[in-house]
Amino acid sequence: MSQTATSTPVAAASSAPAPPAAPAPEPTPMVHVRVLIISGQNHTFSFEPETTVGRMKELIWSMWPSEWTSPAQPPNPSWLRVLYAGRVLSDDSTLTSNNLPASMTASLPTVIHLSVRSFSIRGEDDAKKGLHRISTRTSTHRNQHSEEDVGGCSCVIM
Repeated sequence: MSQTATSTPVAAASSAPAPPAAPAPEPTPMVHVRVLIISGQNHTFSFEPETTVGRMKELIWSMWPSEWTSPAQPPNPSWLRVLYAGRVLSDDSTLTSNNLPASMTASLPTVIHLSVRSFSIRGEDDAKKGLHRISTRTSTHRNQHSEEDVGGCSCVIM
């Protein structure tokens, strides 16, 4: 029995110098946040420092962790409120303008709270039908409602 050795072809050496390698991009500091929800569950996310709070909400909403079931993922990011240092952050402000620190590692993320506003199961059109118009007309005029004015109450619950 004879054994045959196989070899991998090697490219022929060239006398031309190799082009210089592109420099590795410098790592940039990121804002690392630990997001806490009402159920006590948390997840760590990292964002660029100039990210707006509105964009951060969109990204958190689109990457909603599957283990976060209470509260459930809202219909869209506008239902989310971000709380940091005792205040609700404005959607058009940046993370750095809100004094969220940037760092190279996520070893000590900044804690923020994420609140999900309550949302109704009824559609928006159904909710509009239940609203009454406020008027200063006499009681005889108040009794003459159109079909749109009937139903629902005018209570405001805060």
